Amino acid sequence: QYQGADNMTDTLAALQVANAHLLPCRAALMADFEGKWAHDGLVLDNWLRLVGSKPAADVLGDVKQAMAHPTFSIRNPNRLRALIGSFATNQVQFHAVDGSGYRFLTDLLIELNEVNPQVASRLITPLIQFKRLDEGRKALIRTELTRLARLDGLARDLFEKVSKALAQ
Repeated sequence: QYQGADNMTDTLAALQVANAHLLPCRAALMADFEGKWAHDGLVLDNWLRLVGSKPAADVLGDVKQAMAHPTFSIRNPNRLRALIGSFATNQVQFHAVDGSGYRFLTDLLIELNEVNPQVASRLITPLIQFKRLDEGRKALIRTELTRLARLDGLARDLFEKVSKALAQ
């Protein structure tokens, strides 16, 4: 399907299936797509979304590696939402029992607080919607939110969201 696709919709549909089901051809297709579209940031956002949504335990490593891609910039909201937003909504891997997804997002939010606090206040949403999680994950998230709350110079929007979440 991927090789025979003559439009972006079909190409992405095949790539999404390979990604979602971790098909053996996934890595080759992802590399092919990235190679063909590395020059077009808007199209490459689709690739970044797939990187972040990979349903495998090693996805965080892939996300970190994708952040080193030449088209990725922490100053570009579209790239951030594509990669980090898709990872933060990756229900299984973002909520890893070791809290690595929470720590990663918090570290990024701390960096974004200086660079682009408006985007940070949008990306924090998965960390502040934790009512339905088990007590262990809630505790991990509270630890990260507390780390944010103690940050000197925390942007007003972030401070408001963090404060409300911790008051829950």
